[in-house]
Amino acid sequence: MIQVPSAISDKTKEEIERGVHGQDADTVYEALEGVFSTLILKFQRIYSKRI
Repeated sequence: MIQVPSAISDKTKEEIERGVHGQDADTVYEALEGVFSTLILKFQRIYSKRI
């Protein structure tokens, strides 16, 4: 399982909630983009010989 530090996870959740409640699509997009970028980098490190 890929673990993200809790501080980053908490901050991302807050940004997404703030964006959703404030109806700010840019905030939500930026938060999710950060999450996906982190996941892609972690997958590349874990599965570098298979990708």
